Amino acid sequence: MSARPLLVSIIALLTILSGVIVLAVGVFTICLGSTGWEGLVSNIGDWFPILEDISYSLAVGSGIAMVIFGILLFLVGYALWIGWSVAWYITVILYIISVVMALIVLVTGGYVAAVPLIISVLILFYLFTPKVKNFFLS
Repeated sequence: MSARPLLVSIIALLTILSGVIVLAVGVFTICLGSTGWEGLVSNIGDWFPILEDISYSLAVGSGIAMVIFGILLFLVGYALWIGWSVAWYITVILYIISVVMALIVLVTGGYVAAVPLIISVLILFYLFTPKVKNFFLS
């Protein structure tokens, strides 16, 4: 296996960091959803009791999804760090999805998606350079 390119190291570390952040936010969301939203949404149960129950369920459910996604991001980042070939394929697929989603947001008027679109396209091009492909696929 060839030496790990510097930008692959940076992408791997940023992916690991993203995983840790998403995991922490997920745990926080689960804790907040299970203990209640008092202080954040005052007296919602007085006006719409059903919304209070739904908001707790959505908070816990989305928190669980974030915990799972955070763990997956962490694992993909680690796999990128060690040069596991499956990580290259997973990363390419995730960035293709990112490009498609950014294009959808951009077309529907969300011009803020231009920056993530450019970053995702640049990372995709980088992942297909011979040095990076050689690192992962040799």
